[in-house]
Amino acid sequence: MIIFYNNSAPAAVNSLVTNVAASVLSLIAAWFGADIIAANAIVSGFWRLLWALFWGFGMGTQIRVSNLLGANRPKAARLLSILGFICTVITVTLLALGALVIRADVFRLYTDDEDLLNICASVLPIFIVAFMVEATEMVSASVLAAMGQVHITAWTSALATWLVELPTAYIFAVVLKGGFKALWYSICLMEILKLIVYIFVLRRIDYVEMARVAVKNMEVENDNEGVEGGSAAYSPLPTTVMTPTAA
Repeated sequence: MIIFYNNSAPAAVNSLVTNVAASVLSLIAAWFGADIIAANAIVSGFWRLLWALFWGFGMGTQIRVSNLLGANRPKAARLLSILGFICTVITVTLLALGALVIRADVFRLYTDDEDLLNICASVLPIFIVAFMVEATEMVSASVLAAMGQVHITAWTSALATWLVELPTAYIFAVVLKGGFKALWYSICLMEILKLIVYIFVLRRIDYVEMARVAVKNMEVENDNEGVEGGSAAYSPLPTTVMTPTAA
């Protein structure tokens, strides 16, 4: 119960905090009038659509890595983590190239208003960079969650959102009059910071030690004892599956 709570609570709080921050960012966008509010809603909606796609990559990676660690197979877990990164990078790169080719038309799913399409297209390059970073960051966070390191992702996300993204958005967009683009530059900066932290942590993590901790924390049911020589593969911790959050 304690292990489950320690993994679930940070993820739940992080989801709440991130969604509140998204609402605050929308309020900042409101400073620039109805057109920017509408354009921000369109771009954010497209962001969430792509987020759902890469959430699947992250969730799949998280489940497989946790299972392999629980089976005391650290080398396989590490290889699976790398595979998750590769699949994500290839997919997001292809999507980015496609978005650059069709430009503003990518937002016609939401509106046919040419003025709104032009506003959305003005932030498309930084949007693409931000989401490429976000997709990679999601897989990194998934691997950390599979190891029970949810507190790292929760604290990093909360601090990066409230101490970097929102202050930067307000200062550059409102105070320095950077406008709509400044909002998405702040998002990109926040995602880059999170990715740097996650990669730094992952490079220092010992998969063998994580597998040892995973096996130690497993609760083996009595009716599963003796299966194939007295061992059975379980996920290392009550795994916290990533939950969708808004940009």
